[in-house]
Amino acid sequence: MDHATVDGEEYREVVARYRGSVVVAKIRNGGLMVCPVCGKYYFSSEKDLILHIISHAKQELYRYTDNGQDKQHKQ
Repeated sequence: MDHATVDGEEYREVVARYRGSVVVAKIRNGGLMVCPVCGKYYFSSEKDLILHIISHAKQELYRYTDNGQDKQHKQ
């Protein structure tokens, strides 16, 4: 996989798999995976990374709905 240096720290790409979900993420030399969506959080398990990414998706979905109701269909 690719290697890169960001802020003086070396990263490489890894493929995280959990329950059918597949995500490409960067992993630090210390073994922690970086969230590819926000880049703010680090994870030691593929499960935790995927669940965090799902939380990003839920936030995005909530942004386009109003308490589960599609905003486009409101009168």
